[in-house]
Amino acid sequence: MSEGDILDASQAGGELAVRLAIGESSVVQDNKEYFLAHGVDLQALESSSSKNKASQRSATTLLVKNLPYNADAGELEDMFRK
Repeated sequence: MSEGDILDASQAGGELAVRLAIGESSVVQDNKEYFLAHGVDLQALESSSSKNKASQRSATTLLVKNLPYNADAGELEDMFRK
């Protein structure tokens, strides 16, 4: 879903909040498909209060969220090198 799809009020979907919710759902689904395709056990990412919580978490995998969309590899390397 492009930025234009979200901002264009003439398209189907009505209000901005509805279009944003649809866009968010699309991103979540795309991420789930990506993780599954790359062998990530999504149950291991569930919160500790989830009844589906994995019994052990990986000691070698780190999930990072809420990065700026324009972050480049060099910035990320610097951030996680510390």
